[in-house]
Amino acid sequence: IYFACDLSPNSLKLAKRGFELSNLDGEFTNADAEHLPYASNSFDLVYSHGVLHHTPSLEVALTEVYRVLKPGGKAIIMLYAKESLTYLGIQIYGRLRLLYLKYKLGQSDFNILLGLPTNNKKLTLDTIISNSTDGVGNPLANIYSKTELIEVFHEFSKVEFEKHYLPSAKLSTLRNIIPRRLKYWLGRKIGGFWYIKVLK
Repeated sequence: IYFACDLSPNSLKLAKRGFELSNLDGEFTNADAEHLPYASNSFDLVYSHGVLHHTPSLEVALTEVYRVLKPGGKAIIMLYAKESLTYLGIQIYGRLRLLYLKYKLGQSDFNILLGLPTNNKKLTLDTIISNSTDGVGNPLANIYSKTELIEVFHEFSKVEFEKHYLPSAKLSTLRNIIPRRLKYWLGRKIGGFWYIKVLK
């Protein structure tokens, strides 16, 4: 049996429907990653893809992952990568896109859309990142360097890092020209996603 938890009821509803279509059994719980509703030493595997970079404290969430894993248990976690083509694009294209949106909407409506105080006039890098990774209005997204991640994964006995993902939609004119091996190599060097495999 599989256990799924998410802060978003809608995400849980979609996951449940996916399980039904695949004839899989699962238990679905509305909870946040910093307070997992499971007993310690419960799971052989914890899998998180594109979730934990949206939590305020990655370190607290990882402490919870460590707690619920059985001794020798494995976790696979995807987080956004700072040393990446995606991050560079966010700093340039993401900033320009949001500045254009602010120009079109006006300061007050722009702030409301982004969930900022209506009198806010400063567009910080954190705001740009959050609104460029998962869409305008996304409240929080964090991007991590390998050095930062080594520090927060210190509890685990074994940690392996792999980097993947090139934003193919943004490279649409090149994706059919670049050989597959080169795309794979580029993904490992400047890809936007960290895949971290750890053992308790």
